[in-house]
Amino acid sequence: MLLCTVQALGELAVLYPVNGAFFTYACRFMDESWGFAIGWDYALGWLVILPYEITAACITIGFWPGGAAVNKGVWVAVFLVALTAIQFFGVKGYGEGKWSLSLVRSRASHFRSPRHDTRSEEGQKTSIHRLVGFCIQKSCL
Repeated sequence: MLLCTVQALGELAVLYPVNGAFFTYACRFMDESWGFAIGWDYALGWLVILPYEITAACITIGFWPGGAAVNKGVWVAVFLVALTAIQFFGVKGYGEGKWSLSLVRSRASHFRSPRHDTRSEEGQKTSIHRLVGFCIQKSCL
C-alpha cells in the first residue's frame, strides 16, 4: 500500500509540479479542508515521531567508545540544533545533510572498536561493533 501511495505521489509530482508539500495535491484534487487536515496530520505525526528518533540516536551513541560518558541531553541538543540548521537552508541544505549522513553511514558500516572487540568463552569474536554499525546505518536512512 505504501508503494502504491508513493508511486501515485511521484506521478502527481511529475504531471503537476507544485511549490509545496504533498498535501497541496489534496487541496487541488479533493478539497481545501482535506488538504488542511492532511497537512496538520503530517506535522503532528512528525512532532510525535521526532523525539523518538532522537532518543534512539542518543541510545545508539551510548554504545560508542566514550559515548556513554556524555549526557544524552547534550546529544539531544546537538541533534535539534543540526536539524534546525538544515531547515534554514532548504532543499540544498537537506541534500548536503543527507550526503553527510550517508558518509557517516558508510563509515559506520565498517565500525571497529577495540573496546567491544572481545572474545567469548569459545574463543569466537563477539560482534557488538557490527550491531552498533548496523544501528547507525539504519538510523541514517
